[in-house]
Amino acid sequence: MENIDSILETGERMPWYNVWIDVTTAPSRETFRHILADPAASPFRAYVWIGLVSLMFFFLQMLVLQVTGSDVLDQALPGTMTWALLCGGIAAPVVAVVGFMINTAILHFIAGLLGGRGSYDDLAFSMGAIQAPLTIFSGLISVITTLFSASGSVSPLLIVMALLSLALGMYALVLQVLAVSVAEKMGTGMAALAVLMPLFLVMVLTGCLVVFALANAPELLGRGL
Repeated sequence: MENIDSILETGERMPWYNVWIDVTTAPSRETFRHILADPAASPFRAYVWIGLVSLMFFFLQMLVLQVTGSDVLDQALPGTMTWALLCGGIAAPVVAVVGFMINTAILHFIAGLLGGRGSYDDLAFSMGAIQAPLTIFSGLISVITTLFSASGSVSPLLIVMALLSLALGMYALVLQVLAVSVAEKMGTGMAALAVLMPLFLVMVLTGCLVVFALANAPELLGRGL
């Protein structure tokens, strides 16, 4: 990893693969300070990463469907897969980028409420440097799982893939806490709270909906929904 001062002096742009490798293999506050010192660090660069990775993952999923013979819709309605590729190829990166922008904006807002003094631009670049490579890893896990679950039997490999997916999710949370801590200029504890708060709120809302559904199930069933 280059010294931050040398990056600022030379003004050289860090290649995307160096940014991803630094973030995923050397997780620390210093790593995120290092990538944010990159003159080319910007939200737009993160958006490009997210869009391209989501597009690649979409076509990979379509390829897996063809290999496993799971494209039932195309078999029933010939030509459907072609339209799915065209429409999905446009929609996948757009939806991914918009979703990323919204999630980052919400996280930036929550961090601000908790005392964060950073910028959206720094947070977006840091989160993009996390999400892009981890999306590739999770995509590979998903593809392997799909290929080996097509047989209908549960193999030890599927269990390993499930454990890897869980570990990857936990690792992503650790990276996000470090990213928020540096980008928003706040302590690690408050950064962890900012990252976990949306997850907690989703869990609470989901729990409330489940309790409501269970409590009103007899009435809903009696009315025939």
